[in-house]
Amino acid sequence: MKVVIMYYLAAFWILFLIFFLVYLVSFIFKIKELQRRIDEYGILFVMALGSLVIVAIASKDPIAIAGIEVPVELQWFVSLFVTVFGAWRFFLNPLKKKVYRMDRELGEVRVNINNLDKNVDKLERNIDKILYHLLIKDKTQK
Repeated sequence: MKVVIMYYLAAFWILFLIFFLVYLVSFIFKIKELQRRIDEYGILFVMALGSLVIVAIASKDPIAIAGIEVPVELQWFVSLFVTVFGAWRFFLNPLKKKVYRMDRELGEVRVNINNLDKNVDKLERNIDKILYHLLIKDKTQK
């Protein structure tokens, strides 16, 4: 009988801690380029972490921390919570901000179109008045 040791959940936590430390360092020391890269590519890393959690749950891969056994369900729950929070932080929240920005821009376009319609209506009325006066003058002069 061969014993297969799986470390998917351990790999998840190690990679998450590395990612969190890099994020924390970029935040504390205000490294703008690193922060921009993390915000831009963070969702890819979170997706990779999520896949590790799913494989760990499917393979029933718990971890023991310093000989202390944490209930498997709690390990999976916390891991999934971290993954969902990361998905919110790096994908859903920026998506919400983009949608709000696009909504504001569409509102501005709508206002500009309404103003353009009003200006075109005024222009048409003025052209009608000018044509009317030109036609009347032409008839009175003959």
